[in-house]
Amino acid sequence: QRDTNKAFRLPSQAVASAGQERTAIASLFASTQMFCGPDWSG
Repeated sequence: QRDTNKAFRLPSQAVASAGQERTAIASLFASTQMFCGPDWSG
């Protein structure tokens, strides 16, 4: 039963960390666009 809990807990932690990473990348990209202007991406 302990192994099942570990196997269930690991993917949820990976999803949570991936969500945090995606949020950090999105905020970084938004701040970079605001700083450099709209023609930075082009």
